[in-house]
Amino acid sequence: MIGRILVAGDWRNLARLSTRVCVVGSGPAGAVVAACLAQQGIETLVLEAGRDAAGPGPDRLVDTIDSDGDADLRQGGAIQLGGASNLWAGRLAALEAIDFEERPWVPHSGWPLARTDLDSWLHQARAMLGVISLPENGTLPDRFEGLGEGVEVKTFCWAASPFNAGRHLKEAARTSPSLTVLLEAQTTALLESADGSRLTGVRARGPGNAMLDVEAEVVILAAGGLGVPRLLLAPTAARPAGIGNEHDLVGRYLSTHPKADMAALLLNRSVPTRHPLFADRPAGEGRTRLGLGFDAATQRCHGLLNHYVQLSPLAEYRASRLFEATRHTRALQAPMIDRSAIATGSLRALGLMAFAAVGRMGGLQRRARTFVLRAFLDQFPDADNRVRLARDQDSNGQHKLDLFWRYSTDDRESVLRFLGLLDKRLREARLGRIAFEPARDTGSWQFTGIHSHHMGTARMAASPHQGVTDKNGRVFSCTNLFIAGPPLFPTYGYANPVLTTTALSLRLAQHLKNRLR
Repeated sequence: MIGRILVAGDWRNLARLSTRVCVVGSGPAGAVVAACLAQQGIETLVLEAGRDAAGPGPDRLVDTIDSDGDADLRQGGAIQLGGASNLWAGRLAALEAIDFEERPWVPHSGWPLARTDLDSWLHQARAMLGVISLPENGTLPDRFEGLGEGVEVKTFCWAASPFNAGRHLKEAARTSPSLTVLLEAQTTALLESADGSRLTGVRARGPGNAMLDVEAEVVILAAGGLGVPRLLLAPTAARPAGIGNEHDLVGRYLSTHPKADMAALLLNRSVPTRHPLFADRPAGEGRTRLGLGFDAATQRCHGLLNHYVQLSPLAEYRASRLFEATRHTRALQAPMIDRSAIATGSLRALGLMAFAAVGRMGGLQRRARTFVLRAFLDQFPDADNRVRLARDQDSNGQHKLDLFWRYSTDDRESVLRFLGLLDKRLREARLGRIAFEPARDTGSWQFTGIHSHHMGTARMAASPHQGVTDKNGRVFSCTNLFIAGPPLFPTYGYANPVLTTTALSLRLAQHLKNRLR
């Protein structure tokens, strides 16, 4: 049973299994911590609800969605070996120091650890994810150098070969006899001790109603921003409100990294578009893309969130909108597509290729004066944005989820201040201006349809009155239950969460190595 990837047919005759560490979920967060522990000889079992092939997305967990505009909160996951890494195109950026700080103008902000506490883990995470060097900032084109005080260049990098958590686990299983992965094993319940102070293990269900109880010294939930609160919120004999939910914080503070094509940059003169400020450009073995934001001092002075804008020539913008529109066509929702692993896999592969190619489309337009500003939006932590258990249940008897998400008036005002200040800097430098009148005057906001990062639903904090886990991801009220991944994020920034998630998982693995020894 040890050191293997097992499908349902290999384990469904078992009724009970014992391990030192049980990890629920095989995406980047779960795969990294599981592989690290197994490589140290710590017996580790991973439970994955999907197969080693393209499967359904997180929409199978969702009953109702109440959200701004046409925001689709069902994106951002895949129930299969490797989880969301199967949809990841390799884009990396690090959360900045200010994202970790307690900021007086951002209620409920402040991580229980600093960015410097993660620096060494971020270095290891970059190497694991395929980007050895991730520069903190880049340089602007010549004409933009006088853009003004506080404007900062932000950098995204693209790995040449995106990390896949499924492949990572397969390699770890080949070389580490301490690792076992069970596929088609959907975790349905967390099993508590009589006094509710710790978990004794978890219960999983497979095809044909095969049931399996797993005894474990340590349980790690790495099932994403929707899957984790779904398990925690399920009532138990000792905890009617759910595990870790003594202060009604599980499932709250949901954020999704919204994006919006909400403004245009109108330059006084055209500029070449080959600079990485306007198009993805080769950098080492991967690619890089620059954008604009404000430094920490300016954010403090003006009470800003940490937003970021990417400047897209019209060719790139049109390609991006076409791709996003295609993701929502009826053809892709047809039953024939949804039920065919081959067709679904092909479509997802095509989607990844299209997403990676969009950033290169700007190079087709050699010079430009008009650019669309795609805003990658930060958000104030808001307890009313949340995940709840729905009345409806799935075929395994687990409650589905009801999602509620809004981009608040305070969120929008922060974006308008951001755009207004950037407009002021452009005018002062006599470079051009930003046209954002529809967003400012009429409240017309064009959020993109894809909201792919579910964060904050089991946030870490300094005390149980502020969050669900401590700085190591341990649930405050349960001595051996840990959370991994974006549910931990107390605040969100503009950077996609993969790099920070991987660093946190490496850090958790070290913490558990010390504890289990």
